[in-house]
Amino acid sequence: GDHWESLRLNMPVTSVRDMVVHGDDLVIATYGRAFWILDDVTPLRQTEGTLTVRQTTLFRPEKALRVRLDLNQDTPIPPEIPAGTNPPNGAIIDYFLTAAPADDIKLAIYDSAGGLVRELSTKPEAGTSEPPPNVPDYWLGHAEPLTKQAGHNRFVWDLRYAAPPVLRHEYPISALYQNTPALPLGALVVPGNYKVRLTANGKTYEQPLVVTLDPRVDVTGDALKQQLDLETKVIGLVASSYDYYRKAVQLRQMIAGDEKGLERKPETEAAIAALKEFDQKALRLQGADGGGFGGGGGGGRGGGRQAPAFTALNRNLGSLANVVDGQDAAPTPAMQSAYEGYCKDLTTAVQNWNALIQTDLVKLNGILAQQKLSALGAEALPVPACK
Repeated sequence: GDHWESLRLNMPVTSVRDMVVHGDDLVIATYGRAFWILDDVTPLRQTEGTLTVRQTTLFRPEKALRVRLDLNQDTPIPPEIPAGTNPPNGAIIDYFLTAAPADDIKLAIYDSAGGLVRELSTKPEAGTSEPPPNVPDYWLGHAEPLTKQAGHNRFVWDLRYAAPPVLRHEYPISALYQNTPALPLGALVVPGNYKVRLTANGKTYEQPLVVTLDPRVDVTGDALKQQLDLETKVIGLVASSYDYYRKAVQLRQMIAGDEKGLERKPETEAAIAALKEFDQKALRLQGADGGGFGGGGGGGRGGGRQAPAFTALNRNLGSLANVVDGQDAAPTPAMQSAYEGYCKDLTTAVQNWNALIQTDLVKLNGILAQQKLSALGAEALPVPACK
């Protein structure tokens, strides 16, 4: 006890009767009050006998266990009932900064082939106009930002690729108090070797990271690779359908602006009618925001099926991503078939959009030119590759 440094953190002043290091965690028993657990003491083992770190350091992370969140079909207990907190789920990454950098810092994860898996920054994420879900707010999980405070910083990577953009998120019944994720999530990485790279103040620091499989799961590496491949394809289509939807919205906003301007001018009925007709065609491909979940993107798979639309395809593909991600197993033939069907639907929607741009929009711009209005601009969309 001649030499020691305080590591109290958020622990109250109380009598401590027992301590044990269990794996990578420090467990402390107080006198008839509670257990306190300091998750992952890996940084302490790398500080050479002192808590004082004198230079910017990225600590070598301990092995990360690839464990899924709670899948029980239940709801969390009310917040007024005392309960413990589960340990962080994912790779715990610790770094020390001698001073708070003026610029943003970045944390990137790479796979064994050098491919970028995930990049995070201290920049705040863009806000969303999505309406809140019909569940208590204390159920929901909120992404913890990367921090850059002077001293010790800790970030927990959830072992997932970046989540795709969707028009409306889903929330699972298996809710977790303050940790229920918005679905779809990014794909889980497969077990293996990775690299963590921290960039701060123009300097880069790198450490290896090993991701291991949950020992309770019996699945082959090949099956997980097949799952990752299909989920990556589905998530790619989710992002594409979202981007196509946004481009359709932007074009229709320009149309609305032109309509408003023409209403103030005489003898513009023909031009307004042409704008409205084109807008309805664009709306059918964009899709209505309030549409539900259905086959393909515009209706059922049976007779009278409407043309695929970007809105519903974004929702359906997001739901398929959730299904593929639902368990540690190779994709089923039904999942593969659903992916192929939705990809063909998205291809059809893109082809219809491109035909609209290359024919109808050209005619509409000719009518607008007669009214001395600027031409509406819209680019052809890339056709997805359904492999």
